[in-house]
Amino acid sequence: MREEPLRMLAGAVASALAKAVDTELWADLRAGVAGVLAPTLFDLVSARLDDARSRVVAAPPVRLEQARAEFTTEWRGSIHTMLWQQPEAAASLREVLNAVSPALPRVAGEGGVVQHVAAYSIHQAGQDITLR
Repeated sequence: MREEPLRMLAGAVASALAKAVDTELWADLRAGVAGVLAPTLFDLVSARLDDARSRVVAAPPVRLEQARAEFTTEWRGSIHTMLWQQPEAAASLREVLNAVSPALPRVAGEGGVVQHVAAYSIHQAGQDITLR
């Protein structure tokens, strides 16, 4: 798989995680991502995600969007690295993302975007992210 689709998928997953930090979707999404990307390090990755989540949740309301952006940046890189090491996990990660994306909350400033990327397309319309 080419580099750019992995980078785009990593960004979509990191964004979904950032949107889910303060919702009931968090535990399932975190478990799905950690289970696909690091099954042998599941507890470690889950703990790191929970630590990053706690920083976002603790942010004052005026800094919440900035905290989400920092979370997304941090985890986009980590997820991309894990995908680069095991690109065969991309399909399973897309399934995890597709399962949760309809229920994700909207974040201020989101608009509809459609990006066509090499082997699949990322369709984002507000809160919905669909990878094909």
